[in-house]
Amino acid sequence: MAYSTLQDLIKRYGESDIVKLTDRTNRPPTTIDQSLVDEAIASADAEINMYLPTRYKLPLDKVPLPLIKASCILAYANLNPKQAKDAPEMIQADKQRAILEKLSEGKITLGLTIDNTEAELADTVQISEGRKDWERNY
Repeated sequence: MAYSTLQDLIKRYGESDIVKLTDRTNRPPTTIDQSLVDEAIASADAEINMYLPTRYKLPLDKVPLPLIKASCILAYANLNPKQAKDAPEMIQADKQRAILEKLSEGKITLGLTIDNTEAELADTVQISEGRKDWERNY
């Protein structure tokens, strides 16, 4: 199961950027090379899957938004293999890897249980009427 699609990449980065990165035959670039996009997404998703099994049962039933974002960012970086380490795409990819690391350590969560069902909320704030702790008495 792919965490992102070509449409997700286009929505995030724009069609012209994806055309420029994937059309390696036409000058100027005119079309998206779907096979390069699929390869970049597959690589990104494989990287994500290295972090998930410690906390979640794969494949996930539904792809949470944070994983779509991570997949897009990592796939975009995969389409830019010659970029310098301090290029914005690479910095964003490194940030996503740090988030995935925290996810695998249990420091953050996708809001799912190990069985891929939505986790119940815990430690929620409760509000009740009757007390006026913030009212000033003049």
